Amino acid sequence: MNMNKIISKEFITELLFQTDIVELISNKINVHKKGKNFSSLCPFHKEDHPSFIINKEKQFFYCFGCGIHGNAIDFLMNHDNLNFIESIEELSYICNIKIPYKKFNNNLQKNIIKRKKIYEILKIINIFYQKNLKNTKNESVKNFLKEKNLNNDIIKKFNVGLSTSESKDLIKFFNYNKEKKKLLVESGMIIINKKKQYYNHFRNRIMFPIKNKIGNIVGFGGRSLNNEIPKYINSPETKIFHKKKQLYGLYEIQKKNKNPKKIIIVEGYTDVITLTQYKIDFTVASLGIHISKEQIEILFRITDNIICCYDGDKAGKKATWNTLKSTLPYIEDTKQINFIILPKGEDPDSLIRKIGTIKFKKIIKNSTPLSEFLFKKLLKKIKKKYYNEITKLNVIALPLIEKIPGKITKTLLKQKLNKIQGIIYDPKLEKQINILYPRKIKLNSFDIPIKTGYNIIKILIALLIQNPKLINLINNKLNNKEIKKLKIPGIKIFIHLTKYCKKIKKINTGQLLELYRGNKYYRIINHLSTWDHMIKKKDQNLFLNDGLNKIYKFILQKQQNKLLKKAKTDGLNKKNKIILWNINKTLAKINNKIKLNE
Repeated sequence: MNMNKIISKEFITELLFQTDIVELISNKINVHKKGKNFSSLCPFHKEDHPSFIINKEKQFFYCFGCGIHGNAIDFLMNHDNLNFIESIEELSYICNIKIPYKKFNNNLQKNIIKRKKIYEILKIINIFYQKNLKNTKNESVKNFLKEKNLNNDIIKKFNVGLSTSESKDLIKFFNYNKEKKKLLVESGMIIINKKKQYYNHFRNRIMFPIKNKIGNIVGFGGRSLNNEIPKYINSPETKIFHKKKQLYGLYEIQKKNKNPKKIIIVEGYTDVITLTQYKIDFTVASLGIHISKEQIEILFRITDNIICCYDGDKAGKKATWNTLKSTLPYIEDTKQINFIILPKGEDPDSLIRKIGTIKFKKIIKNSTPLSEFLFKKLLKKIKKKYYNEITKLNVIALPLIEKIPGKITKTLLKQKLNKIQGIIYDPKLEKQINILYPRKIKLNSFDIPIKTGYNIIKILIALLIQNPKLINLINNKLNNKEIKKLKIPGIKIFIHLTKYCKKIKKINTGQLLELYRGNKYYRIINHLSTWDHMIKKKDQNLFLNDGLNKIYKFILQKQQNKLLKKAKTDGLNKKNKIILWNINKTLAKINNKIKLNE
């Protein structure tokens, strides 16, 4: 395809209208009709029983096993290993529709060219670093490699290199070229100080190139020599490098196995390389001790089993607990995380060199499950012999358990919690705790922070994405000016979504996803397209009306409280009295409607 041309979103929407996702997928894998849907063994992970569902009405696929989902374009990208443009071209060929290419706008074209140039210069720099390492006479470097016992094959596999102690050798290497100097700054490889002087970001460090999923170098990690502080530094954030979205070693894993049974997550680059050299070739590093939600999402898309193996120091233990808390919202019944707690003073790199592959594999096999690690940690915080401390265990444990979306996992953890306390499992216990200890729960950035944590906005968005026909029921509600002005997190996404649904008649879930691809709301829309809102189909119309009424009630109550507070302190003028009277009148009507629906 000509790089000076792009494809409009309008054409992509029309192309998806013309595409039958069932026909597309059935030409590539065996599918069977199951009620209104079609099912198959998932082509993206190994399974014995079909969990891959294709919904003709929504033009959408979803696997209950591995969680992969999307529209026809997503299927081609994942199944046929095509990029986005190639998938569009494939669909247009199948549907016999010519693509009306458009010219790039200048800014978009400049950004693409700039990114390409940054990729190219980082590739050249990596070769430069590799030559430095090969030709070095630095005793510190030789001692480091000897201590780590890294062989030439593993150094070559991970393209390990060396940045020298010189502060301007990169600029010299590129012959002080102005364009290259600018690229070196934009790629984060050189820094400009307050005196407008240029110097290398990485100096006197073992260099580890960080690659994206297709093998392009996006940044570097540098490990200090002679135990200089900080021990590790990474490239700064750039146009192509975003630390929270990268996992060191993932590209190397997926070259061999796209969906490994398990992945170990460690802190450092040398941990990954050493473990791989010792045949533990399913290891990644989180580029530090803080794992991001983006990294967790990436890992659980690739594997069902994560094993956390951080260093055995105080910081590593703290990071392990934080990792547990961060992963809870992603623990489905088919997904799990285990933990390896290393001896004090050890890291994965040092330990495997001491004990070898066989013993380290035994440690992996005997890694601590989530449930055991969770309660072991929580029990350290209480004195079990006191009744009020047992109550405290419920208060601190239940909010953590509630974050888990997997119903079976959640139930088993609640049963274990009760077993620890020596009481019979009672599903009413959780409700009793909530009554005794009312709390505000914010499940994510777009929940309404009311006492029960009842995330109405989240459910409304999910309902509309999964069944866009519901737009016909909420048009009148959205014409209300007060609803549009609600300052509740998530309301902007909801309003934005309704505009799309009104604009394109008969739009389906697959097309909605495509319209949001590349949009700032895409991650939320994509997640909620498969989120289980637990509202039965027959109750969805009622919930929409009831939900909008409750949102409206929530904002009116805030206005009411503000006016009542003012009335007590300063009194109300005639205008504010009328406003308060109208609010009271409207609230009474809403309460009557809600009572009728309950």
